[in-house]
Amino acid sequence: MKILLTNDDGVHAQGIRELAETLAQIATVTVVAPTEPRSGASSQITSRTPLRLTFMEESAQLPYQIYSCSGTPVDCVKLALNTLFASELPDLVVSGINHGRNDGICAIYSGTVGAAIEAAIARIPAVAFSLADHSDKCDFSEVCAFAKHFIPQVVEHGLPHTTMLNVNFPKAPSKGVKWAPQGTGRFVNEYMRAETPHGTPVYWMQGDQVDPDQRTGTDHYWLIEGYATISPLQIDMTDHPFLEQVAQQWPLHL
Repeated sequence: MKILLTNDDGVHAQGIRELAETLAQIATVTVVAPTEPRSGASSQITSRTPLRLTFMEESAQLPYQIYSCSGTPVDCVKLALNTLFASELPDLVVSGINHGRNDGICAIYSGTVGAAIEAAIARIPAVAFSLADHSDKCDFSEVCAFAKHFIPQVVEHGLPHTTMLNVNFPKAPSKGVKWAPQGTGRFVNEYMRAETPHGTPVYWMQGDQVDPDQRTGTDHYWLIEGYATISPLQIDMTDHPFLEQVAQQWPLHL
């Protein structure tokens, strides 16, 4: 089994290093990750400047290979598939483990999820892993143990074309794992105002995710309840029921 592993926290992040060590026990792992943190990059690509793909010599002493990429998480996947895996595609693309949760509306902004979506665009099964802990030093042991057993199942059973899996774990030991739809909340209290030493106002991003609809059973709901969640996400964002409705009810004329 060949796995391409990436993230949005950067090639030196603890989460990707621990996941690489774990997956190297069951697969041939190639890490291609951003040179620096690119959190919130979503599906951003680099189009106006050339990318650099650098083999990291330290990986000669490790059971997996590491490359740093000067671009975004999506750049890492696209470039790796067109260079390192040009002759033979990986069996799976894995993104993470992210330092911080990517449930609900966070999935829209997440570079971790964006990288997995890019794999789905290429028709390659993909899984994104995140832990609800923003610390530089986290306990990823539960996520790694789950990934080691879950990844072979994904490869065995396969995924629908253009669908990826978004996996989120709570910070504390989880109560279990739930399949769940993506939540559709929003952020509130998104910026904190401050001033520079010269008195110029600046705004630091912060905020809390809330669900105005108070839906139960979503990934956001179950993560708050202490469960790990798995959400199948599609690259087709069409609202098909609404499309069918408006096609019948809203006649169009040029």
